[in-house]
Amino acid sequence: LPLTNLFDRRLAKVARSTNALATSTTFDVDLGSARAVGLLALPKHTLTSGATVQWRASSVEGVFTSPIYDSGALAAWPAGATVEDLDGLNVSHVHVPTTAQTARYWRCSIVNTANPAGYVDLARVIIAGAWRPSTGMTLGAKLALESETERIVSDGGASFYRQKPARRSWDFTVSMLATTESMASAFKMSRQLGSYGQFFFVFDT
Repeated sequence: LPLTNLFDRRLAKVARSTNALATSTTFDVDLGSARAVGLLALPKHTLTSGATVQWRASSVEGVFTSPIYDSGALAAWPAGATVEDLDGLNVSHVHVPTTAQTARYWRCSIVNTANPAGYVDLARVIIAGAWRPSTGMTLGAKLALESETERIVSDGGASFYRQKPARRSWDFTVSMLATTESMASAFKMSRQLGSYGQFFFVFDT
């Protein structure tokens, strides 16, 4: 399944490698121009717990022998997570460099040769700038699970369910931001994304 599927916002439409060889699970991204990147992520994938992901940046297309940035081989799964912990959730790989890295070309190298499926699926790839608020979340931030599962009650009183996956949601406020930060980051993001655009949220970098 082609890499162009990574541009589709539907996570069910995935890109799939032809096999699980490391040479088949490496791809390059051209951002069009050199941009400051503060977040690299694979929001949904089928990598197993032993898989690794490496991010490299370059100013020359296709040349990563002396990269501007090299993350090294990183664990694909969150630290300490088990199969049971992540059951029913989208497994995300997230990497936040210590400082923003400015480059036009990026290479994502995945090593998961032991994947029992014999291939790797990726739903999206995020290579983006990042905003870290100067103040923390206001007391009362809430993590929740939202479900669109429908309950139908028959004439006899029995309940039937149209089960749908649950979604994680965060509800929080960031208070006491300086006007310049609010206008340059929060307001700009609201203007560009509206109620339909996408962004990637990281609770703890």
